[in-house]
Amino acid sequence: MQTIPTRVRRTARVTCANMPAVPEGETGPRLISTTQAAKALGISQSTLSRWTKAGYVRPAQRTIGGHMRWDLDDLRRQVAEITDPDQN
Repeated sequence: MQTIPTRVRRTARVTCANMPAVPEGETGPRLISTTQAAKALGISQSTLSRWTKAGYVRPAQRTIGGHMRWDLDDLRRQVAEITDPDQN
């Protein structure tokens, strides 16, 4: 398992605390852009991109053009793991 820097863990912890609940009635994976995912988590797009490049989080898929698409529920799970890696 990869060691996650304290700075990243601290940002993720704040992000988890501020995450809005998933709206009722939404079901199934809905893939959203990096901008939308970052906005939903309350972080900047560049932070989410840095976390991806560092391997802390992984997008649900990449488009042919190389754009990342995120399943918000899965991304929240990944961010929660950054906060508490012993959760598994």
